[in-house]
Amino acid sequence: MSFVLKLWKQRKFGSALAFRIAARLIASIGQAAFLLLLAREIGPADFGVVAIVLSIGYMVMAVTSFGTSTRVLRLAAETEPTIIATKLLYLRLLGTLVTATTCLAVAYGYKDAAFIAVFMIASDQAADYAQAYLAGTNRQIFSSFVVIGQRIIPLGALWVSNAAGLASPQVVMMSFAATLAISIVIPFRERCKGLREVGFLAELRASSGYWMSSIAPNISQLQVPALGMVLEAATVGLFAVAARLTNPFTIMVSALQTVLMPELSRRRGTASFHTLYRASVAASLVYGGLLAFSAWFLADIVISLLGSEYTSARMLIVGMIIASGLSSISQALQSKLLVEGRGGDVAWSIGVGSTVGLACLMIIAVSAGEASIWLAPILAQAVIAVGLAWRANTSLPWVGRHTRR
Repeated sequence: MSFVLKLWKQRKFGSALAFRIAARLIASIGQAAFLLLLAREIGPADFGVVAIVLSIGYMVMAVTSFGTSTRVLRLAAETEPTIIATKLLYLRLLGTLVTATTCLAVAYGYKDAAFIAVFMIASDQAADYAQAYLAGTNRQIFSSFVVIGQRIIPLGALWVSNAAGLASPQVVMMSFAATLAISIVIPFRERCKGLREVGFLAELRASSGYWMSSIAPNISQLQVPALGMVLEAATVGLFAVAARLTNPFTIMVSALQTVLMPELSRRRGTASFHTLYRASVAASLVYGGLLAFSAWFLADIVISLLGSEYTSARMLIVGMIIASGLSSISQALQSKLLVEGRGGDVAWSIGVGSTVGLACLMIIAVSAGEASIWLAPILAQAVIAVGLAWRANTSLPWVGRHTRR
């Protein structure tokens, strides 16, 4: 725990981290509340359809984001940060357009509720870059407000429309369109000049490792469509609900990584680099252990909020919460690798673990049935954590170990 306390010794870093965690908490509660309202409004079957479009969309988003959100977090380590940030912005906007077009094609033919996923994905893809850009340029507070607004605006629109008896997919779509517009305007206000100095293709090649590291985690997005081939829609819907609603449990380390990567980039080559990294790993281990220990209790709380029709999803939620704890540890480990420019190592570790998890999910679903599929996410995250730990501690010497500053 002494390593965790070192995070707070520097006032600026500690206050930024505290505000970021609070923002992530508010945003996660807002996202969970939104998904709860949406799931109760449209039912498990329709929510399963929305989840399928979301899963496919997030997989496409991982490809068309080109690793820009990860690379922009380490702008402090770049030689031409302003020009590079602008290049990354345009790549991200192009990717957002491709993602939205693809999701529209997937959603075509489904009910109107499926189109909510299209607007949600487009908004998420733009907002993810906007908040990462602000964090990478050391404006953590502003970045945190973007994170909050991204989740609270759609929740407010859905809640108000429900209260007024005017709930409809169109209202929710308009709210996500608003967050999309805000997320595009923010980085556009700071566009730089001299775009001819560096070609877009060169930036794409330079970001290839970060690109692969952002694609690999989204192999897990194939879980819902894959389950849809062997299990009934209601079960797929329950799995999707469990996966979406337990994402907020990674908020602490997600917030830590967003603040940590820019700070590690600035400290690279100093003794304080290693101190800060060890503190982040210690914090993630504590948090992951707490999540695993309280998984059953937290699952009961989630079910009480969802309603009795989701009681059969209890063990699925337990499995997802334990997997979230392991994922938190992995996020702290990969921050060191990404700052050192080793996105390829991250991609290999996460890719192998996610592929193992998908294979186990299908094998368990076919051979043991739906009652045991909660084990697959845990196995996947365990493989990922072990792989990242090995890469982080053996592939390069600890930066700053022999220097003092």
